[in-house]
Amino acid sequence: MENPELPSRLGYEAAGIVDAVGPGTSGIHIGDRVSTIPSFSMGNYGVYGESAIVPAYAVTHYAAGLSSVEAAAIWMQYLTAFGALIEFGRMQKKRFRIDHRG
Repeated sequence: MENPELPSRLGYEAAGIVDAVGPGTSGIHIGDRVSTIPSFSMGNYGVYGESAIVPAYAVTHYAAGLSSVEAAAIWMQYLTAFGALIEFGRMQKKRFRIDHRG
């Protein structure tokens, strides 16, 4: 979680069709259907609007069977749960010892 510094941008969740790529970008091409992975600072990037400019590492292709609304929403719930359980709740893997002596 980050505290915004004003002025700030808004939005993590987006899906759409790539209309431009920056120099040195690989794996993402004009015309690809993509969604954003919320892994960037909203202080630097925001996606609420007609167009979004985000870093290439935060873009991924989405399955043909998904609508753009579904593709935009697919990532946030997992990262919200991860943040709540791991980052704030400090949940860790528990190790069990199994006694096979019967």
